[in-house]
Amino acid sequence: MKENAALVLIALSIVVVSVTKTAKHKEKLPVDAGELSFVRVKHVLPQKHTVEIKGFKFSIADLEVQHGDTVRWVNKDIVPHTATANDKSWDSDLLNENEAWELVIDEDNSGSYFCKYHPTMKGNITIQQ
Repeated sequence: MKENAALVLIALSIVVVSVTKTAKHKEKLPVDAGELSFVRVKHVLPQKHTVEIKGFKFSIADLEVQHGDTVRWVNKDIVPHTATANDKSWDSDLLNENEAWELVIDEDNSGSYFCKYHPTMKGNITIQQ
């Protein structure tokens, strides 16, 4: 992600330098203005989301995140719980009271999850586009 941001900054710097040089020398642009298009680049820093486990529920059952965000599960119950992907691709292992576990989200680890010890406890992580 950092590499992409660096490439965008380099490309934007080249465009700014080119336009600045053109403006200083009062030369015409080599393309018709109708051919120009602009792209808005939105770079969002990764966020951290906390899902509390209490009352045998995930506090945010349906969580929407961006690629690269971190989800932190904190067990506030006195009994152990897990956060485990339905496809078993990731698993917090046993979380005792006040223990926490984090996962950085990408395409491979979004989707539905549950608690291995209490399978009626369910949640879902969706990556926003």
